[in-house]
Amino acid sequence: MKVTAFCGSPRKGGNTEVLSRAMLEGAESRGAEIVFRNLNSMGIRGCQGCGWCNDKETEFCIQQDGMQTIYEDIRDSDALIIGSPIYMWQMTSQLKAMVDRLYGTLMGNFDSKIGPRKMALVFTQGAPDEVFKTYTDSTAAMFRFMKFDVADVFMATGKGAAGSAGEDTDLMNKAFDTGASLLD
Repeated sequence: MKVTAFCGSPRKGGNTEVLSRAMLEGAESRGAEIVFRNLNSMGIRGCQGCGWCNDKETEFCIQQDGMQTIYEDIRDSDALIIGSPIYMWQMTSQLKAMVDRLYGTLMGNFDSKIGPRKMALVFTQGAPDEVFKTYTDSTAAMFRFMKFDVADVFMATGKGAAGSAGEDTDLMNKAFDTGASLLD
């Protein structure tokens, strides 16, 4: 089993990274091979809307950039962790570029080229309550439409200071358990 985490935070050591790594540790505790990807350092270009990918059964995108590694990771993984802080009511631009390019994992009829993958979403925010729940729910629905099996939408609220999630033992334990549950 392989679990890959894609971290959309531009802040190294930030809450999204801390929680994504805790989830990976949970998966590793169950015997999974784990991979962590920091999207900010991968040079992912935006989708060009060219449609090249629509009729390709095994190829994902004509652009040659950091997404080629991501496509390979997704294809080779049994489960995925996708994480982002909430910036301006949405995922970061780093993650949005990746998500837009996931269009290449779909056929023109919206069938998946890779088949279902179990997934946990992790969102972090400085706001003290789940004010962005509508957004995170719609993001989960989008991934489900793309044939991903969204097992959990993990929210860490009231975590504005970089790395502060790591000081919350209950939150870290929950993240660890979420990662372990991806192998159920």
